[in-house]
Amino acid sequence: MAYNLQDIARVSGVGVPRLQEWIRQGLLQRSPDEEGSTRFEEQDLLRLQLILLNMELHIPASQLKLTLDEQEQDIVAALLAHKQSLMEKVRRLQMMTETIDRTLSDLEKGAGPNPETWLAGLGGQGAPESGYLSNDSLHIEEDPSQEGQEEDSRWSKDDYLSTQKEADEIYLDLCRAMDSGLKPEHPEVQGIIDRHYRWVGHFYTPSKKIYIDLGELYVEQDDFKKLYDVYHPRLAHYLRDAMKVYAEARL
Repeated sequence: MAYNLQDIARVSGVGVPRLQEWIRQGLLQRSPDEEGSTRFEEQDLLRLQLILLNMELHIPASQLKLTLDEQEQDIVAALLAHKQSLMEKVRRLQMMTETIDRTLSDLEKGAGPNPETWLAGLGGQGAPESGYLSNDSLHIEEDPSQEGQEEDSRWSKDDYLSTQKEADEIYLDLCRAMDSGLKPEHPEVQGIIDRHYRWVGHFYTPSKKIYIDLGELYVEQDDFKKLYDVYHPRLAHYLRDAMKVYAEARL
């Protein structure tokens, strides 16, 4: 089934002028019908979804088309990678909310300052929240006001691909260790978990409790568990147990 430009604008929340601009720039594909009108089919809709997901991660505009072309080579892998990044972001926001709640509670009780609870999870560096690819901008272009100012904090295409490749290698190595019969506390497994802890550090720096809770979330939250089931049906539990050992010994 094909959809016209107005249909896509209505359901996506992206205005028709902006969709037309993306088509002219070659970012968004479309399939013209016999009358030459724009229509969107399955592959076109997936391409638009990838555009919007990459915008959420603030992939630089200059690298967006190349990133899209690479992701289209394996749509399923790209969507799973985006899902994991967004879920890690949700977890970080949840942690920040909990920190605010604990601080408000202490202030209401008149308790003294507590750096361990008032600052927990607030210093991690995730994908920046600058608006240089924001939804209210008609054209996809670099924001000159940000040039040289946020270059170090923005995620490039290479940053994104490298981060996802790193996660994939960690999970595959854990699967091999698990299939070899290594226990979660085995030094080799703990070495892999150390890589995982540093990988999570791309999004935020978890404390001992938060890292243990994150492991529990991998098992209890269906979306996370489904993600790990792609690698191995026992990976979520194995990862959870190994993370707990790591946190108890090293955090």
